[in-house]
Amino acid sequence: MPRRTELVRRRKVAGFSQERLAYAMEVDRSTIARWESGDATPLATFRPKLAALLKINSDELDEILQDGSARGSGEPEMIVARPASVVISGSRVPGYDPAVLDETVAALARLIAVSGVTVNHGPVGIGIEVVTYVADQFRPAGFAMSAARFGRENVVHGGDLMIVVGGASGTAAEVAIAQALGIPVLPFGPTGGTAARTLEAMRKADHTGDRYVAELMTCTTPTQFTALVERTMNEIGTLL
Repeated sequence: MPRRTELVRRRKVAGFSQERLAYAMEVDRSTIARWESGDATPLATFRPKLAALLKINSDELDEILQDGSARGSGEPEMIVARPASVVISGSRVPGYDPAVLDETVAALARLIAVSGVTVNHGPVGIGIEVVTYVADQFRPAGFAMSAARFGRENVVHGGDLMIVVGGASGTAAEVAIAQALGIPVLPFGPTGGTAARTLEAMRKADHTGDRYVAELMTCTTPTQFTALVERTMNEIGTLL
């Protein structure tokens, strides 16, 4: 039985909707959908928990995932590309709700852990917080250390997408470099600082390159913002 059918069956037998399983796994619902369709494969760090929730053992889950590579007679295997690197820029801005910043770090960490992208970040700030959260909470196989980049241009160069959370003048300099290089920039306005100012500038400019502005303006929670980041990563990935 193809993976798309068997994983769906196992989920339903276990009594989960995609939304409930995503909540239990601490991932976005679209991630569960991609696992079930065969467009993505759960990382090794997620498999024990997924197997337990589906009430099967790890060997059964591995067999289901391997069988998923056979996607039906005449149906080609779909390969989903990912951005090589995501730049996470920003820092905590005084006066803004620390709980929102904590939730944003956790949401981005869950997405990074699932997607397997690499992260460009400086020696301090939100980027290193996200990577530390991934290391502490998800313990990806083979994760030994994270190397920070020094110098604004080094942080940005090589990135395929920039995520901006809060931030001060240094973050603003990194945003300017990214925009000059044509790297898509996704600022989360509710975290204040450079993120809020960048989003407002994008709204006022309202040019073709900022096609996510309307959606960014409606992102009021870390969950909404991370969902937009994930969609953007997937769209950019198809162009790499």
